[in-house]
Amino acid sequence: MSSVPNYLSRVNLYDLTSESFSSVIVDAANSGSLTLTSAASVVVDAPQLYYKNSTDVSTSLNATLDAFTTSLTSFTATLEAADDTLQANIDAEETARTSADTTLQTNIDAEETARIAADDALSTRLDNIEALFALLNSSSPTV
Repeated sequence: MSSVPNYLSRVNLYDLTSESFSSVIVDAANSGSLTLTSAASVVVDAPQLYYKNSTDVSTSLNATLDAFTTSLTSFTATLEAADDTLQANIDAEETARTSADTTLQTNIDAEETARIAADDALSTRLDNIEALFALLNSSSPTV
């Protein structure tokens, strides 16, 4: 099989994020891969590309870009679904913690009330014992 000649084309791509055009050089080299070269090198695998004119290159590049767009759309949907799941898990955890905090505070309040009542009951018993001792100490023994 004869070697595949290099076909170079300059392509302008519009970046929606930066709202600017950037130029890339498309090189269908003997390696059988389509290489886009810019400030950040990007290599798109397209084995066995044999182009004879710019229409073939443009058609193949559009197909490659369409496939990339489809992959990117799928990846974006996957990330958005994962983000939704994560947010739902965070919301559920927040609800569970809020409920647990409320239950804990209710239990603390009930324990405080029970301790205050027990302290009051103990204080009353001590007061009664002290009163009894005072009464016993103040009375004269009778024989």
